[in-house]
Amino acid sequence: MDNGHYGSGSDSGTNRSGRPNSRHTGSSSADDVMRICSCGREIVLRTSWTTANPGATLPCMSGKSDPPMCRRSKEVIPGLLNRLKQYDVAIRRAKERLDNANMRRRNCHCLLFFVVFYWACSVLLTIRKCGQN
Repeated sequence: MDNGHYGSGSDSGTNRSGRPNSRHTGSSSADDVMRICSCGREIVLRTSWTTANPGATLPCMSGKSDPPMCRRSKEVIPGLLNRLKQYDVAIRRAKERLDNANMRRRNCHCLLFFVVFYWACSVLLTIRKCGQN
């Protein structure tokens, strides 16, 4: 059964092992081999930067392919990505604390308004009572 994707069957777009046919673009370099999915779309290699599989190249059917990475890049980039995640978490927590502080400030302003309003009403009522006597 052919679902029209990479390695899905033995139609004209794939070889007997289920892998996509390769077309050479003129030279014998491995970079010049273009892989085509059985659905007709070009397959490019993208680099994974997840913590489980950093630096692995995976086939993808959209976008541009990533250039090859040296060993040092594969060691440094995951650490930088982890640091960015930590900064994102710290920023999100700081925003939450700021939002909570702003909410407490608004609540204090509302409470202060009602206290002043109650005090002004009681003063006016006291003046009114004194004026009637």
